[in-house]
Amino acid sequence: MKKILLLAGAWLTVSSAIAQQSDAAPKPAVFNKVTSLSELNHSGLAEAYPWISDDGLTLYYVSEESANVNQLVCVSRKTLQSAFGHKSVLFPDMKDVLGCWLNKTQTEIYFVERGHLFHAQRSMANQDFQAPVEITLDFGTMERGFFSGPSLTESQNELYLYYSGDGNTRILQFARNTKNHYSFKGELPFPAGINVRPGQITKDGKVFFTSVENDANSYSFFTLSRPAIGGAWGRMNRVGGDVNNSRTFNQCSLNANGTILVCVEAINNSWTENDLYIAYADLLPNTPDPVTAQADSTIQQADQLSIVIDEPQKVSDHPVVSTAPVKIFPNPTDADAFIQFSLPQDADLTVSVMDLSGQLMSSVQTGTLNAGVQSLQLPLRALAQGTYLVFVRDKNLQLLAQGKVVRQ
Repeated sequence: MKKILLLAGAWLTVSSAIAQQSDAAPKPAVFNKVTSLSELNHSGLAEAYPWISDDGLTLYYVSEESANVNQLVCVSRKTLQSAFGHKSVLFPDMKDVLGCWLNKTQTEIYFVERGHLFHAQRSMANQDFQAPVEITLDFGTMERGFFSGPSLTESQNELYLYYSGDGNTRILQFARNTKNHYSFKGELPFPAGINVRPGQITKDGKVFFTSVENDANSYSFFTLSRPAIGGAWGRMNRVGGDVNNSRTFNQCSLNANGTILVCVEAINNSWTENDLYIAYADLLPNTPDPVTAQADSTIQQADQLSIVIDEPQKVSDHPVVSTAPVKIFPNPTDADAFIQFSLPQDADLTVSVMDLSGQLMSSVQTGTLNAGVQSLQLPLRALAQGTYLVFVRDKNLQLLAQGKVVRQ
């Protein structure tokens, strides 16, 4: 297959168009280790419009089963290191599917088929879906053109569709009026003259991850972000890593913590040559934290402290027991991060983030978690740049894990 190189001149055109938006934007993840999902790809048949589950173990995508028969299929794998296995076809009567979205529990699905949007439900993720119901889309005064690649916030109150009805490509935003009815609200504010490709909103609803066209057959991934669901879109930045180096990747999906990216390589704009690829974010597990000597000193002092949950701005002298080894990634981070550790027994946990003065900046209660390896989200996105201390405690204020993280 012919590979298209990214043209420097074309890139400068896109780069200058978004420069004003990018200055204040946080740097998105860097995705390297890009590999073909060869166990799923078939020469001369399309694999496209992926959706990856929160844990990265289940993948839904459109598979061209035969000429002009594009069906929604599901595959799974046992571990992140293993290959995806046997695929099962969803909705066999739907033969021209162009994208899907599922909720976190994989019990609700939205998909586009022959210019219509459908919704289906099931009680559990291992069961069959009930018969799909068509969703009514009100485009207002806008011409109802080609659309695909549905993506929603977890509440399903916001719907996003890739659209190319008037010769220009864009991402349209719809608001839910009733369960089966959405109305056009506007479009995502990409700079004028930029052609966007199908993308997806991240699981937290704050970032839209997509690709933009550099030339006739060359794309680069970008993120468009907002401070919160319902907030104004505005921050835009280019994604780093091999996933954007001289490739023609588009149509993307991220797992819950943004560490796994599944996308499509489009060759010569030919549908039948679309193949699936997977990339992993650089978590830098072997890179020392770039913290100051002050941080090292402060965390030693903080070893003798614990958070009083009902008085969040104070600390106490509760004794500390030995803690489990932890990994915090990505670190440094310009958004949220995750702390990973082994939990010796079932426990209700509180994750606390403190600044170097001992001030509690944020606190998250998890509810009961099972014994074993746990990965918990650290709410850092709203914090100022600096070094922070992280503590994980059970309901008796016993310290189970601790670490430090740099917010860029």
